[in-house]
Amino acid sequence: VNLGGLKDHIKEIQRCRRLILIACGTSYHAGVATRQVLEELTELPVMVELASDFLDRNTPVFRDDVCFFISQSGETADTLMALRYCKERGALTVGITNTVGSSISRETDCGVHINAGPEIGVASTKAYTSQFVSLVMFALMMCDDRISMQERRKEIMLGLKL
Repeated sequence: VNLGGLKDHIKEIQRCRRLILIACGTSYHAGVATRQVLEELTELPVMVELASDFLDRNTPVFRDDVCFFISQSGETADTLMALRYCKERGALTVGITNTVGSSISRETDCGVHINAGPEIGVASTKAYTSQFVSLVMFALMMCDDRISMQERRKEIMLGLKL
């Protein structure tokens, strides 16, 4: 499993203290849905935060945190403000967005373009599914060299192929 936009930062990500997924709306739910598999495969604590709540609470963020900003448009205002908050605190920032050249894709340290195409309706099903798969693929990438995880990795990869 290889997500090209993360390959230059994967060693730094593997050394982090925790993962924080920050998003709004449908993108937030993609984070909630993948939290369990992320924790299982990365063996890291994973926080999933609504961007607006994250800022209201003045959430502590540290240099050894990795913060994911998930947004279909890459322009969600609360998510962008949370990104800038985390950058000020020295965290590594990762964008997962559907829009090349968006503010989130430009301002994060690295990221994944989900390439889901334009969403026509309000229900963001293509973006949600692509965000979900991207986060699972990230988890698979993180445990690539762990012998104890190989059987579980195979099960998940088989499930993704169906």
